[in-house]
Amino acid sequence: SPREHSAGVMVVGHEIDYKMVIPPNTPNFTVTSVCSDSCTRQNFPSGGINVIGSMLHTHYTGVGLSLRRVKQTTCDGVSYYEEVKPVDRNLRFDFNYQQTTHLPQPVNVLPGETLMLQCHYDTTQRTGVTLGGLSTREEMCFTILVYYPKIDNEFCLSSPMYDKYNDFIDQHVPDQHKAAFRALVPERSSKSDYQNTFDLLEWNKTQIAAFEQKL
Repeated sequence: SPREHSAGVMVVGHEIDYKMVIPPNTPNFTVTSVCSDSCTRQNFPSGGINVIGSMLHTHYTGVGLSLRRVKQTTCDGVSYYEEVKPVDRNLRFDFNYQQTTHLPQPVNVLPGETLMLQCHYDTTQRTGVTLGGLSTREEMCFTILVYYPKIDNEFCLSSPMYDKYNDFIDQHVPDQHKAAFRALVPERSSKSDYQNTFDLLEWNKTQIAAFEQKL
């Protein structure tokens, strides 16, 4: 006798990509990734999915993760976004003690809702930037959700758009390095290009805050 539902596994978070850049010498740098409302609207069934477990994951500089949830609401003809209770959160994350959290109650995520994963990093022991990648000296930002009913969608990931990148260069990169930063092209530049270019900065608090905000 088959069960009523088949469970599925879906990865939500940030692409494993060296375009994720984390500055050095900062105690709490936040990377945000989005599983958008358009993605859930297109792929989730009308009754949504019911999340029953979550395995939050970063590497050695990760110190906290929060899987937030935003829904669109209409009141008196006005549409707005409202954040509801997070799906999962661990603000004392330790790479050496990872586990799948079995949620006390299934969390129903409906089509049209947005899942937003925020990862927090402490790089105070590092002198150079940390890039996204497979090595544990690099970083990741995702969670593996266990849910039902199963759908044909194993990933819902995002990457930085770099649409405010030139603003960051204009306002926060010294003149002697501006050309090197403008030469970076997300679609063509290599991992070493990113590492060498972003390591040109000495990364003061103002630069770190601006970079975090604009990405």
